[in-house]
Amino acid sequence: MSLVLHLIGFGGMVLAFALSVAPLKAVLEARKTGSLGGLDTRNWTLFFFCNMMWTLYSMEIRDIWLFLSSIVPMCAWLWFCVTGVELLSQEEGELAPAVSRASTNLPHDGPPADWLQDFEEVHNMSAIYRKQAIK
Repeated sequence: MSLVLHLIGFGGMVLAFALSVAPLKAVLEARKTGSLGGLDTRNWTLFFFCNMMWTLYSMEIRDIWLFLSSIVPMCAWLWFCVTGVELLSQEEGELAPAVSRASTNLPHDGPPADWLQDFEEVHNMSAIYRKQAIK
């Protein structure tokens, strides 16, 4: 009986891991491009809270297999949610540079003006790329 219980628990844990890493490739690609690119993130928080509730329940009943099957997916879905919020805020322009080169009168001991200009150019190019990728 104990061996069957552990085999079933291990099988459930492997399936939970496999399901939780299913969107990993798409999320890594989205992070690389800097855009969600049409990923549907509406139910990611539901998956996170569902796994969180199973984790809490497993701690209450002291079931190690249920805990192992829910803690890793909970952490994975939390990371997916944070990544989704980060990329969504980039697409909405909330992470725009705080200062522009024209509005700064930096003293000579400050960072070189080329550095700030390069930062602005990279930001503008990434904004153009995100707009093209969303189309």
